[in-house]
Amino acid sequence: MQIGATYGYLTVQVLRGKIGLGAFTGYAAAIRNLSETLVTVVQAYLNLLLYGEYLIALEEAMQLEGEAVLSAGEIFARKEEIEEMLVFEDVSFSYPGSRLRVLEHFFLTLPLTGSISLVGPNGSGKSTLIKLLLRLYEPEEGRIYLNGVDIRMIPLEEYRKKMAAVFQDFSIFAWTIRENVAPFLKEEEEAVWNSLRQAGLEERVKRLPKGLDTVLFRHYHPEGVDMSGGEKQKLAIARMFCRDTPLMILDEPTAALDPRSELEIYEQIHRLAEKKTVLYISHRMSSCHFCDTILVLEKGKVVEQGTHQELMAHKGLYYQMYQSQAGGYGFGNERAEQ
Repeated sequence: MQIGATYGYLTVQVLRGKIGLGAFTGYAAAIRNLSETLVTVVQAYLNLLLYGEYLIALEEAMQLEGEAVLSAGEIFARKEEIEEMLVFEDVSFSYPGSRLRVLEHFFLTLPLTGSISLVGPNGSGKSTLIKLLLRLYEPEEGRIYLNGVDIRMIPLEEYRKKMAAVFQDFSIFAWTIRENVAPFLKEEEEAVWNSLRQAGLEERVKRLPKGLDTVLFRHYHPEGVDMSGGEKQKLAIARMFCRDTPLMILDEPTAALDPRSELEIYEQIHRLAEKKTVLYISHRMSSCHFCDTILVLEKGKVVEQGTHQELMAHKGLYYQMYQSQAGGYGFGNERAEQ
């Protein structure tokens, strides 16, 4: 409105002969540039306020601690003593600002051995379980036990050192490949290469002139290298492999991968699950063939639990979801039930 009034004033001055067309054009350009600059400054200020709120929330989250009764190492060491390692007891949870409870009086007893898959329709509570387990959020009601100990009683930093996670919305940074795979960790070079090999990215990195010291993203570094979406996802998975933790968590870990790369990743995960616990979410039902245990969630409840063969024979929700995807890929019923 103010700009329009200013242009109107200048137009009147031109018509009265007090300024020429050249001066009008110069004034108009200056006013436009000033307006755009002011808008940019205001937007930057508002963004700064918004990011400040995020940082406050992050700082509060990083300072969350519980009263330590046992170390995380001692908790995981009790795996052999207690068969049922993970227990959700009467857990209720809703996200901040929402009245809708994603989980309400949720119970789950789960031996954390081998590979475990969480499947179910969107909004069934799969990712919420992972976030609660990682202590990104705290339950509103109820408790989560790890080998018989409330996870809130374990020092947060030490607790998370025993877990590694990769999410669908992962981040790759404008650092070297070495730093992206092992950020802030003094890992041996062989460990980094081994992680890249497991993620199917070793040969790609070896072809780069600077190898592990190659910086990512050209718009941040003149000698930087850009990677495809699938390669970035492999790099995020390699980061998880490099942590070498007792529990690995994957939330839609292969969404950007082609079918062949996806199969290779799942084969690696299956091999790791012989010595570790792998817990992951995937909407691709074919990945469940690799799992020792499958949990089917619907509306915040576990409605089915078992192996792929057991759930297919049950012909419940898992069977319906699997058949739906198999039909989309052109599989016949006979092959889908195998």
